[in-house]
Amino acid sequence: MKFADTNKTNSSSIASKRSVERLYYPNEPHFFRFFVKKPQRRAPLINRGYWLRLRAIDVIISDGSLFVDIDYPHLMRKKRAIVLQTPQLRDLLGTGVTISKDDNDPVLLESAKYCQLACDLRELEALRRTLDSILLLKDAEVLFVAEVSITYMDTASADALIKWASGIGQDHPFAKTMLRHFEKLNTPIKSVQQYPTVDSQRERFKDRGWAQVDIWDLWEAWSSSVFMTSAERMALDQVEPFDEWEELMLFGRHYSVLHAQASSTGVEDTAMEKQAPARSVNKQTRDGFFKGLYCGGLRPDGTLNLDRYTWELDIAKEVVVAHECSDDTEKMDFNSKNFRYVTDQFKKIIEKIQSGGRLYIRSLSTDNPTDQPANLENDFPSLAEDFTLPEELAFVKENLFSSILRISGRVNMWLHYDVMANVYAQVHGSKPTPTSDLSVAVNIFFRDLQDGYSTGRDVYGNRDLAGYEKGRQEVAKIAKSFGQLPADIRRFYLDRLADELRQAAGGDGL
Repeated sequence: MKFADTNKTNSSSIASKRSVERLYYPNEPHFFRFFVKKPQRRAPLINRGYWLRLRAIDVIISDGSLFVDIDYPHLMRKKRAIVLQTPQLRDLLGTGVTISKDDNDPVLLESAKYCQLACDLRELEALRRTLDSILLLKDAEVLFVAEVSITYMDTASADALIKWASGIGQDHPFAKTMLRHFEKLNTPIKSVQQYPTVDSQRERFKDRGWAQVDIWDLWEAWSSSVFMTSAERMALDQVEPFDEWEELMLFGRHYSVLHAQASSTGVEDTAMEKQAPARSVNKQTRDGFFKGLYCGGLRPDGTLNLDRYTWELDIAKEVVVAHECSDDTEKMDFNSKNFRYVTDQFKKIIEKIQSGGRLYIRSLSTDNPTDQPANLENDFPSLAEDFTLPEELAFVKENLFSSILRISGRVNMWLHYDVMANVYAQVHGSKPTPTSDLSVAVNIFFRDLQDGYSTGRDVYGNRDLAGYEKGRQEVAKIAKSFGQLPADIRRFYLDRLADELRQAAGGDGL
């Protein structure tokens, strides 16, 4: 890039900063106005981006410090002329101002608080001599602030400057050196091919003698409390409306701010979670599908919500009782009772099931497990909100007897004949083919008969119909009445009675 091209970017940048100064700093002194004769209001995206650039290199200089301004000789001479011709700027210099009469003199202006040096940063020896003529570098605490300046230098010269600056004042016990470096990827610059990423810029400075290097792209800086508070971000919206967040993010991803210190603080580096550059928001992308829990979004202060949320089941530590197969079989039989009861924390039971354990959990009534049937709506109200029957099954809900949560592992169960009609909803896993995965189901029992059910307590809903229970008693009496007869005669007459019962079952004679 030629000097003329560099000057164009410099003039454009100052005009953009003047636009920001007019809008965003109404209650502070305006200095850019002396360098921009005809101010132009930039677009909101440019204003917000340049406000962020200014904020990222906002440096507070303590009273008594010397500010040394270094730039190309032709630019610095132009700047000196504006300062000397502007009373508001010249008055800031105070007394004892020395102005060089020779334009070839690198020290163009010198005062107790401010100096102007006309130097090409590529000429390190001339730069060192000029700095030594106004201060003792070896005894000074030096803070370097470089905005874009080394971006337009050739890579070798920029790297040499970085290495040279890292050695200034490094023996001083309190010396700290900071270099804030912005790299603008959408302009022709000479180091982007060799240092294209934030990580490569960090290593660039470390390899050249800087003990500690922190770097952010400008979008990270925008979102970081290191640079500004949430209230400060939201206050910008009072200046001008802004809704170009995707473009601002894209803008910010193309700049970086770097803080380097010659001495380490002893604090370990923090890894940035950044795996890939930002995609262009105006390019067509393929359809994608997401399954899971999506949280986040844009906060009122214009930062992305990247917080990670974790949750733990409320009943994870509660103790529960589960059925566990005592035999190495997938069939759990409640008649032969080939299982045992195990008591453990709910979380551990689930972990055993997910590891292939042959366990089964059945919910009971939370309020009164010995007298009342289970009811999902009462026992697990938060789950019940996610489980609703369709309107076509309204009859089921109207005649509800119980709703049971069943959790099982690699096991099939035979419990008993289902007396009541029921609806079985498999929520997770598979009932017919047990696997090592978790099976979660809801079983809803309802009364589909007008009468005939067993009377008395029936918590599990597994008591047979009243007629059957009474019939079994009568059968026992009948069998007893034939007890004194020979076996063949007893069988003959009991078989005849059984045939009469079968005939009665086939008609409406009862």
